[in-house]
Amino acid sequence: MSALWGYGGWGAQSEQQKMTMTFDDAIDAAMDLLRGSIVNYIICFMAILTCIGFTFVGFILMTNGSGSSCGMLIVTIFFLIAQAGTLAKTSRDFKLASVALKESTTAQSIEFQFLRPTRLQLFQVSLFMLLSITACIYSLTQVQLTDKHSAGTGSKSAEEWYGFAALAMLWVLDSTYCLTRAVHDRRDAIAWAKSEKESRVKQLKYVMGMCGGTLDYNFIVWLSFLASPVITMLCVWAVFSETELSVERKGLLSITLLYNIASTYHVVKLLRDRRQARRLKLSSTQSSSLQLPFQLMVTVNFLISVIVPIGCIIGMVRSTDHCFFLLTGFIMSTIATWNLANVVRDRHELAVLKERMPQGGGLEQARDLFRHPEQILQQADPLAMLKGQGAYAAHGQEAQHHAINMHGMHIPGLHQHQQLPPHQENKKEENPIWDGVTHGFQGLADALGGTRV
Repeated sequence: MSALWGYGGWGAQSEQQKMTMTFDDAIDAAMDLLRGSIVNYIICFMAILTCIGFTFVGFILMTNGSGSSCGMLIVTIFFLIAQAGTLAKTSRDFKLASVALKESTTAQSIEFQFLRPTRLQLFQVSLFMLLSITACIYSLTQVQLTDKHSAGTGSKSAEEWYGFAALAMLWVLDSTYCLTRAVHDRRDAIAWAKSEKESRVKQLKYVMGMCGGTLDYNFIVWLSFLASPVITMLCVWAVFSETELSVERKGLLSITLLYNIASTYHVVKLLRDRRQARRLKLSSTQSSSLQLPFQLMVTVNFLISVIVPIGCIIGMVRSTDHCFFLLTGFIMSTIATWNLANVVRDRHELAVLKERMPQGGGLEQARDLFRHPEQILQQADPLAMLKGQGAYAAHGQEAQHHAINMHGMHIPGLHQHQQLPPHQENKKEENPIWDGVTHGFQGLADALGGTRV
């Protein structure tokens, strides 16, 4: 392996790490990045289930078990989940088709036109997404808040429950988007890994274009990360009275929330480092993140940052409503930080992959040509090589002549087409395809200063 990615930090690079990757390394890295880890896959399912559970319980507490009000809130949330999943899939298809159409040729663009959503579909999906959000907000305005659950602890605060509803909506959007992306990316990565190598080389840029996520996905992840701690802390300091929570306890909850965000970010980085190290077959001497004391410290630190705030909330808050709201805010902040850390790491690894992937083939294709010259020439399409459309279009020709010029070696697979039987000499001049191939190789040889073909 020629590519080692910064394990000492997000951007740390050694001289060995700055080497250009081979196509095999780039394909493996892109597949690994698109597929994601099994831990993150499980976390996405757990997040959506936890989100739905907390939302339903919160709506029951919010409406005091009123059937009509609670039912209306639950229906609108299900409507929001359905439309969020549809919009996430549609925007993903639109981005994939846009990247493919930008990189593909005229002949190939017809295939991707079928994948691209129509303008009417985009309008319909966006319209119903806005309608689902509007329906959720309208249903919240129709709920009559009472003070049944807060008797003895002060009146029930409308601001607190509206804050909970905002957290629930964002949590639903964030979890739905992340689960939709994780499922489709994993499925596409598995299907791509089963395809032929030539097909994977052609589709490498398409897959890299999907690794960064869509614009709406990144927006939802960032919005959830920023809104969850802000709404939680605003309610803690502005809504909760000092009889419910003293200033010292409010400060303790604020510190534990920040502690949890930092710990979650580090544990996600550790998991990504371990997965990457297994793919690159690194040892603990090559990466500080693989050393056992460091892994134990990060893991224990994360567990403490989750257990301590939950214990503080349950032990210090007397009101059931306030306790449930704080638990929702802390758990959502943890999951939102987890998703954001994956997005940041994905963009970092994608930038590194684009920087180090081979641009023109070079020596790696030359080595492949020396090992299997006849196989490569059989796979190459002469007309596509002239047009720059083949699997080894530009870099394949450059690698062949670069190898000839540097080593002066005779390649049977290349020169076996130079000699024709005497009775076919006239046919050679009459064949326009052969003339095109010959002139194409001759022009490249003259430009590179190599032997004449």
